[in-house]
Amino acid sequence: MSDLFDGMRRARILIPDATPLSLLGLIGPQALNWLFVTGAQVWVADMVREEATRAPDAEDDKRAQHRLVIARWFADNAHRLHIQRTDEGDEYRKAMEAWSRVPGRPRELKPSRKGRGERSLLQALDGVEKFTAAGGSRHRPRR
Repeated sequence: MSDLFDGMRRARILIPDATPLSLLGLIGPQALNWLFVTGAQVWVADMVREEATRAPDAEDDKRAQHRLVIARWFADNAHRLHIQRTDEGDEYRKAMEAWSRVPGRPRELKPSRKGRGERSLLQALDGVEKFTAAGGSRHRPRR
């Protein structure tokens, strides 16, 4: 008997910004799991993950605990999430690594995240397009 979904495209949820993850993370890990209820693939650009899980700076909000919930959710669901690596994310990681080696880590030399999430999202969309073109769009039924 043929599976109902044979030949159909599988839906994807692309998380466009850290805000949805932050709001769900405030509720708790069970709320973040709502993203999987539809059976769609969940895609996140690497810079969106970075923003959602980063340790807040001294002048930032103090929601460190909820960021830990989100970081744990990413770790626990690594097998279910597609983290789209981007050039923007790679460059940010390199810049942060270089900054971490600067004695005293002067705040004024810390790499900025401004606009990186948006740029990484555009690059992630290119990745989704390539994935789909390569045949990654078919639903694989669970047996």
